[in-house]
Amino acid sequence: IGDSISINGTCLTIVDFNLKNYYVDDDNNQRFLGWSFIVDLSPETLRVTNLKFLKVGDMVNLERAMSSNSRFGGHFVQGHVDTTARIVKIQTDEDSIRFTFELCDPDEMMTDSQGSIDLIKERKLMMMRYLVQKGYITIDGISLTLNQIDQSNFTFSICLIPHSQSIVSLTHKGLGDFVNVEFDILVKTIVNLFNDHQSHSLASNSSRQSIRQIVTEVLEERDQSNRSS
Repeated sequence: IGDSISINGTCLTIVDFNLKNYYVDDDNNQRFLGWSFIVDLSPETLRVTNLKFLKVGDMVNLERAMSSNSRFGGHFVQGHVDTTARIVKIQTDEDSIRFTFELCDPDEMMTDSQGSIDLIKERKLMMMRYLVQKGYITIDGISLTLNQIDQSNFTFSICLIPHSQSIVSLTHKGLGDFVNVEFDILVKTIVNLFNDHQSHSLASNSSRQSIRQIVTEVLEERDQSNRSS
C-alpha cells in the first residue's frame, strides 16, 4: 500500500488490496476475482485520461515503478498523462500493426462555443509541437517511436511490433477508442523553454519600443516649448 503503479500510463497510488479469490455477482453467482488492488482517481485524472471510459472487464496496461538499478530502455516516462488521442486508422504493416491517432484536447468534448473551440485548436497546435519525427511518444504507458506526423490534421502514427502486440492492451482496441498520451518530457521542456524565451524577447522589444516612443514624445514636447518661448 502506498506504492506507485502505472495504469494505462497513468501514475496512481495503491490504497488497498482485495485478496479474496471470489466475489458474488448480482445474480448471487460466485465468480473468480483473483488478486486485485484499489486506486483512487482524482477529478483531474478523470478529465485528462481515458480511465473515465473503462468498463468492467476491460484490459489495461500495468507497470510498476522502475527501480534505480534497473536496465533503462525506451525513454523517460513519468506517468503524467498530457491528453488523450482517438484511434482513426489501423493497418497491418507486414508483421507489425500501424496505428494512427488524432490528438484530442481534454476539454474538447465538453464545449460548443466558438471561442472555446478556437482556444482548443490553439492548444492542440501547441501540443503537436511536442511531436518529433522518429522521436518518442507514450501511448497508454507504452514507449513508442513516432513514424508519421500530420500537423494540419492533428494526427500521428506508430507501429506495434509482434512482441508488443502480445503483451499490451492496445492490440485489443478499435477505431474510435481513446488512448492516453504522454509527450517526451525532454522535447516538452525544450519547446516550452523556447516559447518562454520568445515571449520574453517580444516583451523586451515591446518595452524598448514603448520607452523609445515616450522619450521621443518628451523631446518633441521640449522642442515645441523652446520654440514657443
